[in-house]
Amino acid sequence: MGRFIKSNAIKFTKLGDPRETLSLTTEEVDTDLKEGEVLVRWIACPVNPADINIARGVYFYKRLPPASLGIDGFGVIEKIGPGVKYVDVNDHVMPLHPHIQGGYWREFQVLQALGLYKLNKRLPLEAKATLTANAATAYLMLKLFVPLEKGDYVLQNAANSQVGRAVIDICKAFGYKTINVIRYRINVDKLKQELLDLGGDYVFTEAEFKENGRKFVNSLDRPLKLSINGVGGKSSIPISANLAKFGTMLVYGGMSLKPHEILTSSLVFKSIKVIGFQLFDYFGVEQDDFRRRTYDELTELFLAGKLHVSPMEKVPMENFKEAVAKTMAGSHLKQLLMISNEHASSHI
Repeated sequence: MGRFIKSNAIKFTKLGDPRETLSLTTEEVDTDLKEGEVLVRWIACPVNPADINIARGVYFYKRLPPASLGIDGFGVIEKIGPGVKYVDVNDHVMPLHPHIQGGYWREFQVLQALGLYKLNKRLPLEAKATLTANAATAYLMLKLFVPLEKGDYVLQNAANSQVGRAVIDICKAFGYKTINVIRYRINVDKLKQELLDLGGDYVFTEAEFKENGRKFVNSLDRPLKLSINGVGGKSSIPISANLAKFGTMLVYGGMSLKPHEILTSSLVFKSIKVIGFQLFDYFGVEQDDFRRRTYDELTELFLAGKLHVSPMEKVPMENFKEAVAKTMAGSHLKQLLMISNEHASSHI
């Protein structure tokens, strides 16, 4: 019989509204590790829209209740099992295969060592907790689909999201210019300036871009070849309609929860391409070397000061309902669940 330890975990008991189905529970974790296994103590995990959709049962992969949420996060190795060579005790790690062995909103978890990425300890806590999904999504969308040159323009909506901010950072690092569209809000001028200070070249509200976008894009010194869409609904129309002939719109999300609308004229007379992007389609288990190289490159951008941590609100684990509600409202800072103390001593 293995040695069991108590571990707090946030779990949903049935599919539905996570504000109603999630609860803080206690589970037992067996620390008698098998070949290739490690024991991870999770430190911080963000609340992502994907987590909300997993709890609702509408995400592209299913997690059957009772189960824990969490598609990315940062943890510390507390114990290693036989045959583990890639990581060691006290290493900082994040998951490589959240769609296979996810559910990180818990204190302790036994995982396969080869399914983890060893983080550089010099990274900020917020970067370590969110590197898995958002920055990688922005990075690969900019690298894999449309050959861009320095001085080219990239148009995006949801520019103040985690992915949107990463797009601004990475474009600036690569020498591309960004045209950023955001939803109107009370403090919109403050947000506009924040994105400009981050490195965005132009920032419009949706209403401003709907009215003036075509004239603005026509004034650019080169054709607009790429747009990035994370909102859907009517927001998709100007994001696609202002592309140059044979341009490409990448779709990585649908924050509006409405179908993406595209003008027939954009498809027929401009022959634009619309491509859906799901990170894990490009990060399968068989592509681990590519995935690790991608995270190595993102780490270099962070450490060089070219990729920045987005504003986040740190929330104690026991206040998870507040963090979930704010994420679902969509008008708050990124919520970061603080699962345990990064500098706590191990008692395993």
